Amino acid sequence: MGRNSLDQLSLFNLEDYEKKYDSSIETYTCRKCKKAKPITRENFEIRTILRNDTGILSTMCLSCQKDYQEERRERIKYNTLPYPSDDYRCPICTRTLEEINNLTVVVDRDTYKPASRKFEKRWVLDHDHDTGKVRGWICSPCNVTLGAFGDNTINLKRAIKYLEESENNNE
Repeated sequence: MGRNSLDQLSLFNLEDYEKKYDSSIETYTCRKCKKAKPITRENFEIRTILRNDTGILSTMCLSCQKDYQEERRERIKYNTLPYPSDDYRCPICTRTLEEINNLTVVVDRDTYKPASRKFEKRWVLDHDHDTGKVRGWICSPCNVTLGAFGDNTINLKRAIKYLEESENNNE
């Protein structure tokens, strides 16, 4: 399978990604409670600010976000796994925290000179989104990646297949 966009689409079951937004109705379906709600400040927040006074809407309504944050606080509060030691490696990418933080070069926007980070990446307490069960500590980039795949092993296997076939085509 090459890098053709149509080939790439075949990696995913498109029924999993049903369209949830209809601009003529101006509602959006929360991914957590599955309720269609009007797109207002009272129902959804803008999670990512873009150029031209636009932004990306949160996939969860504010009510579900509040519940999720409470669940997160409880999960962290009652977690029995100790925070990883300095020599800990992410079980997915096998990088240390220092290696992960050195992946990104931070520079001043005007001078392009190295600048200090406003934040450091850290270990994230990964959990199953269906059951809430803690799986372990992983790095933030791997946590984002798993989240982008929806913790779906079928999609992850398809991605592996795609990469393997792409490598074979490049040989």
